[in-house]
Amino acid sequence: MLCIGAKARTCVEFKYFTRRWKGVTGVPAEAYALQAHAATDLARLRFVRDIARLERFCSQTEQNGLALMLTNEPALWTPPGPDHRPTRDHEFRIHAGVELAGTRLWANGTYEPNTCILEAAYRLTWDAYSQQGGSGGEFRYLAVFVSPAASGPAVG
Repeated sequence: MLCIGAKARTCVEFKYFTRRWKGVTGVPAEAYALQAHAATDLARLRFVRDIARLERFCSQTEQNGLALMLTNEPALWTPPGPDHRPTRDHEFRIHAGVELAGTRLWANGTYEPNTCILEAAYRLTWDAYSQQGGSGGEFRYLAVFVSPAASGPAVG
């Protein structure tokens, strides 16, 4: 989404990644049946690509950006366990406390088309969005702000 103001422009990249959940919520009550996307590695890749794309957009001082991820998939915000083996997307992990910065290599650089280069550093913080009933009912969001000209560290 591109928001155009009198003196500035803001670009928003939004990802909504879901795991299976069924429930009723809202006023008036509405039934939901979310499908599982399953490919968390691709969700991570696409989110990091969004940040890189926003950095390019923010090369002018009157432009800024926001990358948002909303999900009920805990594998995206939870750090891998100590016995977790490295995966092809390990440099694209976006769980709480990660700092994304510099060159991110997919599968240790064996698949160059997925390489992402970030100009700034982004410390990732997930926040509660909503709590619904049942398994898969916890929703969190991640917001990464990209400053004009990607000058200096940003907090997400």
